[in-house]
Amino acid sequence: MLPRRTTFLLTAFVLIFCQGPTLAAAGPAEQVRETVDDVLVVLRDPNLERSDRHSRVRATIGNRFDFPLMARSALSVNWKKATQEQKRRFVDLFTELLLLTYIGRLDEYRDEAVRYGDEKIRDKRATVSTFVVSRDKEIPVDYRLRRKADDWLVYDVVIEHVSQVSNYRNSYLGIVEDVGIDGLLSRLEAKVDGLQSGKAVGENPNSEN
Repeated sequence: MLPRRTTFLLTAFVLIFCQGPTLAAAGPAEQVRETVDDVLVVLRDPNLERSDRHSRVRATIGNRFDFPLMARSALSVNWKKATQEQKRRFVDLFTELLLLTYIGRLDEYRDEAVRYGDEKIRDKRATVSTFVVSRDKEIPVDYRLRRKADDWLVYDVVIEHVSQVSNYRNSYLGIVEDVGIDGLLSRLEAKVDGLQSGKAVGENPNSEN
């Protein structure tokens, strides 16, 4: 099992895809390469204040991830059982949870690099393989994307062959079984409030207790 800091850092890499309109016609591998490289430039800039670095990354993440699709996948079979208001709240809270958790992990960046592997495209879906390279290991990170118009949007990341969306799904299925959808929403709201106040930084993002 990966150390917690390493897992969070990898997921931070996972959740940093973004670029402006110049990438509209680019393929998934090109978007991954250019956007991850751009984020590494931000992380390595010693002249940026912490708040500025976080703001720039947050803005770019919001434009490149398909958070509604990720949320529906994470809620799984309970999505159809939820009311429209519950769905809206879940998407909002799940999106904010991801943003707050992973942006908070950027401060743990330690000069890791990214090596790029294969690109596989099948219709409107694609997988781009990368490897996070540290001093003593290479860790595989696969990005799953779907095409929407001319853009490729991230809907899952697979770290060492483990889907991050599946991790959330497995956790949420148990929580809903125990306390219902409203109970899950209450736990998510508490976790988001904790992250916003700085009390929950460093906790496992899959834990809603």
